[in-house]
Amino acid sequence: MRKSTIRILTVCAVGALGLTACGDDGGGGDGDGGATTIKLVAADYGDKASNASKVYWDDVVKRFEAKHKDIRVDVQVINWNDIDTKVKTMIQGGNVPDVLQTGGYADKVADDLLYEADEVLSPKTKSNLIESFAKAGEVDGTQY
Repeated sequence: MRKSTIRILTVCAVGALGLTACGDDGGGGDGDGGATTIKLVAADYGDKASNASKVYWDDVVKRFEAKHKDIRVDVQVINWNDIDTKVKTMIQGGNVPDVLQTGGYADKVADDLLYEADEVLSPKTKSNLIESFAKAGEVDGTQY
């Protein structure tokens, strides 16, 4: 798979930007009045409905879509125990998420599936990242 056709961002970018860096998926819309749809897959770290990650992501999406009327976000939250296997299956099947929030990504770096931070973040945005998040998003000195 080519990096130019795969749009996976790491948790660092998602958390720092609140999805504001997401752009057109190149699909020409989804039939919803020309709106672009972003597929977000996130890990669920909660242990009950009241602290499920879906609650958080639904709120982020609601606020994002209120500001960006022409963009829809399709959220899929997967139990953290299962997310790596399910995402691997998605990628192998060509159903690649536009935004992926998960704890592990080194295998995706090895497969050349991720954008480097310099390719998707402005210098101003990069300078606003929490240092520990920025460092956690590095593999062999390159930030993703």
